[in-house]
Amino acid sequence: FTASAEVAIGKATTAAHFKKPTSVFEEAITKGRVTMNTLPAVTRFTPLQGGVPIIYNGEIVGAIGVSGSMSAQQDEDIAKVAAMIKFD
Repeated sequence: FTASAEVAIGKATTAAHFKKPTSVFEEAITKGRVTMNTLPAVTRFTPLQGGVPIIYNGEIVGAIGVSGSMSAQQDEDIAKVAAMIKFD
């Protein structure tokens, strides 16, 4: 869908700002912590599976956000693999 690029950016931004995968937030909301849905009023927040931080030498240096795959789990899996790629 055409908004998937914006959703992917939101996932990456959320993972970088909060220093954890966005699946953590989606799971928390699914388990009933719906007050997290108010965070967009404070900061960009996309609590959907598919955003993971990029860690280098123990530090967050960025994030990957994936959206538009066949499932949320595929978004997550692709993001995790991309975040682990090492460049020389």
